[in-house]
Amino acid sequence: MPLTPETQFVGVIPSGYPAGFKETTSLGRLDWQIKPNMRLFYRFTYNFNADTRAFGGTYQVFANRDNTPAHGIGWDYSSGNFAHSIRFGYLKFQNHIADAVLGNAGVFNPAGDVPVAIRIGGATVVARFGPSRLAPQATFQSNKEIKYDGTWIRGSHVLRYGVAFNKILGGGFASFYGIAPELRTSNNAAAQAFAATGPYAGGAGNPLNYRVTALVRGNGQGFFTEVPQFGYPAGGQYDSRLGVYFGDT
Repeated sequence: MPLTPETQFVGVIPSGYPAGFKETTSLGRLDWQIKPNMRLFYRFTYNFNADTRAFGGTYQVFANRDNTPAHGIGWDYSSGNFAHSIRFGYLKFQNHIADAVLGNAGVFNPAGDVPVAIRIGGATVVARFGPSRLAPQATFQSNKEIKYDGTWIRGSHVLRYGVAFNKILGGGFASFYGIAPELRTSNNAAAQAFAATGPYAGGAGNPLNYRVTALVRGNGQGFFTEVPQFGYPAGGQYDSRLGVYFGDT
């Protein structure tokens, strides 16, 4: 029966890898009371977080980074039986994923600094080693929204109405297997017997001694569309949303 990766490669895989999550959040706001019945404000938020981890039950470590700045401007004005409110918001999200195995002495990489990933599959478990198959990736989204809300008090009625428009842009790429091709092999009794006589030290405990059964590689792009966006030649997406409402209380 195939051994688990933790047992089969004991002494080869480090007990841990350099990792750590960090996050920074900033917030600021300015208010201006222009008149007793009129005010203006500006609000800014920024969130940054970064992490180093492996996806699922693998040893292919990647570095993840997110940046999200957001701006908001608001204007409120009332006169007589009318009240007006205008809001404008801009938000941009950025995500970047990069390989953290190549050149990192704290992570087990059976092929050294040669960009080759290895996948050993068994009946119930799969062990992956080497450069991350998830890298590189980048995801972007920007939202630009403007909104108007109005209120009119007429007799015993409170009429509320408004309109909003949101322009959404998306983009990026996901170049799976973009860092290195992945060599695949099996983890069964015959494969372990073959690996035990391999030329590399460690016998069946060294992934390099297993017979290659397949090779997987990406196309080097990873774009989902042909539309240029965010400085990239492709991968762009867009969406425009319009909303209106009217209510009477």
